[in-house]
Amino acid sequence: ACGAQGTVSGVGPNEQTAFSPLTSLLSDETTGAYCSVAIYRDGKQYLLHGAQGNCILHFVTGSPTLAEFTLTGVFNKPTDVGLLVPTYPTVVEPPFTGATLSVLGFATAKISELTLDFGNQIAMRPSPNAASGYHTAQIVRRSPTVSFDPEEELAATKDYWNEFLAGTVGAITTGVFPSGGTNYNQLSLSIPAAQYTAVRHGDREGIALSSIEARCRRNTDAGDNEWSLVQT
Repeated sequence: ACGAQGTVSGVGPNEQTAFSPLTSLLSDETTGAYCSVAIYRDGKQYLLHGAQGNCILHFVTGSPTLAEFTLTGVFNKPTDVGLLVPTYPTVVEPPFTGATLSVLGFATAKISELTLDFGNQIAMRPSPNAASGYHTAQIVRRSPTVSFDPEEELAATKDYWNEFLAGTVGAITTGVFPSGGTNYNQLSLSIPAAQYTAVRHGDREGIALSSIEARCRRNTDAGDNEWSLVQT
């Protein structure tokens, strides 16, 4: 429901699932996926249906990779529903360690966090035939961005500032991580055509850093390849 699609390749026990931007964002119910999402609070259910939204992936060094979702949909009147009794997975989420991070060809960037924002814009679709006045939500456009916070380097080592001024385009990749991970519990992020939109001074516990934002450009004329996340 956040404008991504998955493709499975390989055979067991070595399948891979590659996620990438959805190849079409046309405004009709045959394109993309919709979801229903609810909040359960004090014996009541607050439900949205026909929802689509945005996702932000947080790659924090030493911590599990997390996905943050913001969903927009058609609101339903609250109903009395008991709290869910979930069954939690036993698999430990892959931590962002043991990676082979490369930033525009620089292989020793020391960062605390890398964030990928799908950059989806959502619109509601009015419908006079619906009691709510709306049919569904819809992703109408996207502008994915990435941000990260590398330690500052001498210009001769890595000149982030000049790459910003020159409009340099290059790849940001994490490689497969964690290095000691198990099947189906490793990730690899690839942003093949990143271009900085801002570089700022910053510090992390007294260590000078560059706070960088970049847009994820399409990698070919066909597009729909601004980023790729592979689960191995």
